[in-house]
Amino acid sequence: MEAERKRMFKRYVASKRHTMQVDFDDFMLEMEKEMARGRARAEARGGRLPVPARARVGEPVAA
Repeated sequence: MEAERKRMFKRYVASKRHTMQVDFDDFMLEMEKEMARGRARAEARGGRLPVPARARVGEPVAA
């Protein structure tokens, strides 16, 4: 993660104001990889959620 952070900061200028600093294409590629890893983790657990679900199908969602 630190290597990614250093690589990212090379691309942006120093600023006293907060700026949005996301390389969209890199982010989307990393999300695609993590979704595949998450799918593999879920399949290894038999598709079960890591915690019990609290919502019920057909019940209204509290606001």
